[in-house]
Amino acid sequence: MRRGFVRGRSPDILLVPREPSYIGSAGNPAHTGPWDYLVEVPLVFYGPRLRPDHALEVTEPSVADIAPTLASLIGYEAPSGTFEGRPLIRPRGKEPRVIVVIVLDGVGRNVVDLHQSAGFLRWMEKRGVAPREATVGSSPSNTPPVHTTIGTGVFPRRHGIPHVRMRTATGGYVDPFEGNVADALRVPTLGDVYDPATGNRARVGLVATVNWHLGMIGRGRARPGGDADDVVLLNDAGKQYGDASVYGIPDVARPEVLTEEVERFDVVDGERDGRWGGEDLSDPAVRYMSPAFVRYQQRMLVRTLERGGYGDDDVPDLMYVNFKAADAAGHRWGMSSDQVAELVVSEDAAVRATAFALHRLVPDRRWMLVVTADHGMTPYPKESGGWPIRGSEVKRDLEREFGRSSVTRVTSAGIFIEPGADERRIGAWLADYAVGDNLVADQSLPDAWSGREDEPLFDVVMAGRDVIATSCDA
Repeated sequence: MRRGFVRGRSPDILLVPREPSYIGSAGNPAHTGPWDYLVEVPLVFYGPRLRPDHALEVTEPSVADIAPTLASLIGYEAPSGTFEGRPLIRPRGKEPRVIVVIVLDGVGRNVVDLHQSAGFLRWMEKRGVAPREATVGSSPSNTPPVHTTIGTGVFPRRHGIPHVRMRTATGGYVDPFEGNVADALRVPTLGDVYDPATGNRARVGLVATVNWHLGMIGRGRARPGGDADDVVLLNDAGKQYGDASVYGIPDVARPEVLTEEVERFDVVDGERDGRWGGEDLSDPAVRYMSPAFVRYQQRMLVRTLERGGYGDDDVPDLMYVNFKAADAAGHRWGMSSDQVAELVVSEDAAVRATAFALHRLVPDRRWMLVVTADHGMTPYPKESGGWPIRGSEVKRDLEREFGRSSVTRVTSAGIFIEPGADERRIGAWLADYAVGDNLVADQSLPDAWSGREDEPLFDVVMAGRDVIATSCDA
């Protein structure tokens, strides 16, 4: 929690709900929290020249270790103090010509273990370097901060990206990558500093779908000495978008290929009916979170590698990738759904296909894959027994207790308060906030919670990095 707090940008009051409860709706569980099931992620380094005995022993490995490990492998000596993470691998032999970092969005360890279908990932874990019990290393455990940790090798407290939205100096609340740029980063990414160190001869690229993933690649031309690194962001129609004044936008996307993949996927169940498990594949949102889109994105990744000449020379290149479909499906249908199960298989197959492509494209087997995730998934309350804490009701209750000018907003990560509001009084009050307090008007307590109306909803309340209150029985 302390690593994830960014003063001035994060909520003023951070909340740790009692596991497995969370702040959010029953139909769309939030994955913002410090619990093991959200922060434990797969982390594997694999390449033809890499062996398990190349691993360095470190305690509490995290995704912050990716950037310093890559720097070590490609022969880039960063200034002391650049990274909070540590190298996980002892370099042996020549540097890889290209390293591809793939993030399986939302496919944390609890999702991998639930579905038991990521066969290629497990195959790589046995043959590469896969530190045990790796985590994302900070909370909130969601996409923007964790991807930026992967790119920079430091945690949010230093890189400055705290959540899916952040407060500005003028009191606004914005997407940290608003405008499809990474100007809000407070430190450079590995790509930001490594590329200029090679005279911008290294190729640095990103293939993803959401601007939040730009935290892996950095600021491109906007950083002094930087150049227009390749950025391929694909929308739900399979078309590209992005800021060409900052990044290179190579002509890669081929939406007609997405149409082909959707048609091919449609008949997998034996019927050409335009549906996937009862869902309409003509709906762009459904298509975006289907195995057809995963296959399309993987093909565009290979097209980017080929056209960009990644791995063509002895200057090591870096490519960052995010597959978002499983996470999107988890939000829509739940982590235990058939759709998420299929997408774990599809994304695992995409990793395997990428490995085969690298084997074909890169001379002398000098390539490496890094595969990880940015968080796990939260089960539906009906599966976990948790209480979906209504943030809107918490806000109303706070306003009744402390006045309408006390609280700005309540998010899954915590509470923004107005200047002058007494955060310690508010924190002490929240430590006693119970299930019965969170009922909305005319709502009765569900049978499963009978007799538990006085059960506190928050175990820990923090003001910034300081614990200011705990519930009486935490």
